[in-house]
Amino acid sequence: MDGCKQEDKSDCMSHYVMPLSPIEREIVAVLEPVLAAQQCELVRICVSVSSNKQVDIFVDNIDTDHHGNRSSIRVDKLQTLHLLVQDVLSAALQHTLLPGSYALQLSSPGLDRPLTRLRHFHKAVGKRICVRLAHSMQSKLQTGVLLNVQQSGIVLKDLDDSAARSLLLQWHEMQEVICLYDFAYRRDQKSLATKLSTAGRGK
Repeated sequence: MDGCKQEDKSDCMSHYVMPLSPIEREIVAVLEPVLAAQQCELVRICVSVSSNKQVDIFVDNIDTDHHGNRSSIRVDKLQTLHLLVQDVLSAALQHTLLPGSYALQLSSPGLDRPLTRLRHFHKAVGKRICVRLAHSMQSKLQTGVLLNVQQSGIVLKDLDDSAARSLLLQWHEMQEVICLYDFAYRRDQKSLATKLSTAGRGK
């Protein structure tokens, strides 16, 4: 990124760029070193602050093979991480940001992978993505090809527009972004809206 010093390149690329609520920001800060010690990364977090509090966390392996491919996280590892994350959150946040009972769901990012960190977006350049826009914007969903990643946001080629214009979307304008496989891109927007609905749940 243009705003990164050479020695800080790795930390900059791992930066979580999608908007976070204060609770989510606190949880990310607490869990990132714990998950890193387990060779995992926190891919996406969504905290519901409704009457039935719920914390949804997507995690994945950091390890890659000699071809640079990331192996999918196993179910047994998710089960182990669930217990670990539950203990960490209870010890660190139960009496502050998450008082009382809440439901914790830990899962794999899946095929339609959420993009949340700079390195996720750089890796997805040239691929189709779907963006769930902020509530203040007129259209809730925007699909297209990710052309470029900038310090302030992303450049998206709008394939739904006959002229295929390029759009600049800033980080704060986006609530959720997923990378689409070909079969996922052909789903109707109702299906995509359902998949992305957790991004704004309870906020």
